[in-house]
Amino acid sequence: MLVLLIPSHLFSQEEEGVYGWVMQDSTEHYVFGDTVFVRSASSIFSNVIDTLFVGHEVLLVNKTGQHFNLKGISAPWVNITYKKNGFSRKGVMWSGLLSFTPMRRAAKKFVFGFERRYSKDTIIDKTNQVLSKYLVVLKVIETGSLIAKTSFLLNDDDSFAYFSGEVHPGGGLEGIQHIIYLKFGGEACGIPFYKYPFAFTGKNLVPMPLLTDISDAGVFYHSEEFVLPSQKGGIKNTIIINIETGESTETLDKKGDLIFKTSKEQHFYNWDGNAFKFLRKHIKTN
Repeated sequence: MLVLLIPSHLFSQEEEGVYGWVMQDSTEHYVFGDTVFVRSASSIFSNVIDTLFVGHEVLLVNKTGQHFNLKGISAPWVNITYKKNGFSRKGVMWSGLLSFTPMRRAAKKFVFGFERRYSKDTIIDKTNQVLSKYLVVLKVIETGSLIAKTSFLLNDDDSFAYFSGEVHPGGGLEGIQHIIYLKFGGEACGIPFYKYPFAFTGKNLVPMPLLTDISDAGVFYHSEEFVLPSQKGGIKNTIIINIETGESTETLDKKGDLIFKTSKEQHFYNWDGNAFKFLRKHIKTN
């Protein structure tokens, strides 16, 4: 499930510089906030009718049309339904307290969202600009308890149009149960697409090397992908990043396809049970 971001100029002047994400109607989410109030209406002054905790599953029925700004983040109030103590219930919640892509493996839930937005006024090319970063938080929840938590800062730029998450097996890395990929991408050619991978040991979330993909049709491309120990060409307790870059020669082959001048290299990282440490790189020759 992808979550889209709408540029700030579509909101009021008071929300300038703030992005608001649009979650689709009739989609399932986890509660992202540690403790979240369910209200009777779309206002912080409305009655609190229930309390939910991180990881609780809710169905986003639809948006109310009202927005709220908290910690620099603009997001809509939404109508939700959920189950609690065996009963179906409904209410209103601020969507900034809901997770993005719901991810689950057995009893473990992987919950991620934006914690807050940081802004800094600066001068670039003699003009005043606001530079922003979002604090992304990933939590692992099991039977209502927090097992692990990590965070990182994400630049508010063109690679910020949509995002999603996936959970994969550990890939043969010793002591790694799952690898979680948080993906952020742009809408147009030439805009980078980022994958932030984290290895889950069962107790901790360990950051892995960032993966970047970018392409501009007919001009260039750059791709990065993991080779894990369980995959063809994999090495025990090592991750390999295959990196390929291509630049158009502006000539065509016999089939009429563009010919690209390509370069390839590999980066090797050792997994020592606690962290991924860079070992070496290898440049491939054609």
